[in-house]
Amino acid sequence: MPLVIRHPAAAQGGTRIERPVELMDVSPPILDIAGIERPESFFGESLMPLITGKGPLPSDIAVSLTVRGYRSIIDYPSNLILSNPEGVEMLFNLEEDRGEPSPLGTEHAALSEQLRLVLQATLKDEIVRREIVDPATIEDPELLKQLRSQGYVV
Repeated sequence: MPLVIRHPAAAQGGTRIERPVELMDVSPPILDIAGIERPESFFGESLMPLITGKGPLPSDIAVSLTVRGYRSIIDYPSNLILSNPEGVEMLFNLEEDRGEPSPLGTEHAALSEQLRLVLQATLKDEIVRREIVDPATIEDPELLKQLRSQGYVV
């Protein structure tokens, strides 16, 4: 999904960056532009180096999680999608298959395994950084279910 950012002083109009980013990476550059310091517990990396072309670039890897149990990792051009409920795993080459209608075959099992291990390590690191919520403090059963599925409640 495309992300459009307009910062008149930072980049020439029409600049296109073919790098995956995560939704949590959108807030940090907004705070950077506003001159507001981010708390240590704040998730995401600043996209300012991509916007300005200066400084260390954020990770090439983007991880996505959904409430329904889907997880994906993009290490461009590879995209591995895992479905928890169904146990389905699909690997795509985004350069050759932008719309993702045709998953790659089993001949790419080593790449799938490598991406799966990076995804697991990334998720473990993220869970450690999250503030865990006491389930006894949540009265809404649907909210509790959603928080539990995202790792905020154990």
